[in-house]
Amino acid sequence: MSNGEIIIATFQHSGHVFPATELATQLASRNYKITVILPSLPSSPLHPLIHIVQCSDVPPGTPPTHTGPPPNHTDSGPHHGPSNGSSTKDILAQLIDNHDPSSPPLLCVIVDVMMASQLIRVCTERGVPVASLFTASACDAALEHTATHVKETDLGPDGSVIVPGLPEEMALSVYNLSHAGPPKHMPGHGGPPPPPGHVLLGAPHAWPPPPSGLAIGPGQGLPVGPPPPPPVVGLGQTEDAIALLFNTCTELERPFLDYIAKEVKKPIFGVGPLLPNQFWNSVTGSTSLIHDESIRPKHDSTHSERDVLNWLESKPPHSVIYVSFGSTNSPCDVELVELAAGLEQSNHAFIWSIQYSAMKHDPAGLMVHHEESNLFDPDDLAKRVGDRGLVIRGWAPQLLILSHKSTAGFLTHCGWNSTVEALGCGIPMLAWPIRGDQIYNARLVTKLLKVGHVLKAEVEEAIKKEQVIQGIQKLISDEEIRQRAKVMSKDVFGKGFPPSSADAIDAFLDLIDAKRNI
Repeated sequence: MSNGEIIIATFQHSGHVFPATELATQLASRNYKITVILPSLPSSPLHPLIHIVQCSDVPPGTPPTHTGPPPNHTDSGPHHGPSNGSSTKDILAQLIDNHDPSSPPLLCVIVDVMMASQLIRVCTERGVPVASLFTASACDAALEHTATHVKETDLGPDGSVIVPGLPEEMALSVYNLSHAGPPKHMPGHGGPPPPPGHVLLGAPHAWPPPPSGLAIGPGQGLPVGPPPPPPVVGLGQTEDAIALLFNTCTELERPFLDYIAKEVKKPIFGVGPLLPNQFWNSVTGSTSLIHDESIRPKHDSTHSERDVLNWLESKPPHSVIYVSFGSTNSPCDVELVELAAGLEQSNHAFIWSIQYSAMKHDPAGLMVHHEESNLFDPDDLAKRVGDRGLVIRGWAPQLLILSHKSTAGFLTHCGWNSTVEALGCGIPMLAWPIRGDQIYNARLVTKLLKVGHVLKAEVEEAIKKEQVIQGIQKLISDEEIRQRAKVMSKDVFGKGFPPSSADAIDAFLDLIDAKRNI
């Protein structure tokens, strides 16, 4: 019999689902029964103690994680609890209410911080301990928390403010204060959607001005009355959680974990990076090449993993620039045209992964709902550069690319999953953050860890092709930063899943076991 049951409720996007599933694997390997609420069944085998319950919470534009018939290995027994198609909130409530007293005791629920405002109360009202999982970096959580409490009058003569207890390199700026907080229209934060062409972003929380000539009133498509109060987000919505779990380790982010622990005055555990077992096996085994198809579902793509591998094998070591902005965010077409021109004129080999489902953002990080014309044509770029470039539309085997000897650098938005994958593979980064946590992750990479260069700084001006050319050349020619990235990969990731994180998971389990015995 298992030691007890833990429910994991994650935000239904791949950037959150993947880490949550890896956390489930870590917990199950310690003989705990894990129930994970997901939008669809995974396509790769899971630990037999992991049970999946499907929900209907799928963000717009998110591709399914499994398109074939349900694989047998995803379930260790008959489905229990609510039927498919219910929301995560309803499923969680029913799982707790209908928990079988004769089965292993329900010890805790772990909820993604993006879902915390909806789900923590479901647990506390039923007397079940709840912890919150942050799949982004600890530096983002720490600095976002501080930025919402700092005013522009606190800035020094140089336009920045050093946060006591945090590295000077992570000092807050006017830019950080004006961009503090998540977009106000997000799953879990409530409120009406923004009108077309507008996004509510940043610390000031007010309705955007209406288009010229449009009256504001009932039936006009815009809200009336005062703006709603700012939603409680980040650390502020985890007050009733017994602990916070972070997808990081002390070797990478000790100052930020320590800072958060002092701020929230509750147990903090760095339980990551939550990467697949195949990744850890590769960094400690005889071969470092990682094959994505065996560990992650393959969505629609113009190129197979074999196509990509054959192309990489044809290139010299340390000669290829990999470009990807992840599956969610993308620059707008105006900047994509400049990026394409820069890649073409740099004369370096490159792989560019383009996700058409990604949301376009203007240079200020605001979503673009309508563009005047389609300026960017990736097929045209592919024809012009020939075999020197590989333009992938759709899914790309990112771990394969990052772990291949031909890859020299990664032009990235600095999403946290992409960041830790590059760190683990020892690949230096060229940082082009678009919004949110990416901004602080980019600074962590370039200013504190010093394993990357800035392509687009914390400004709202559009990127130019000359910056792309100069950034690629700087990254390719910087042997010092390449060696630093290799050393960090060896020191932090080279021994497998970090011992500090394994200890943190054990300590968290000790905490919830102790709660059961109170």
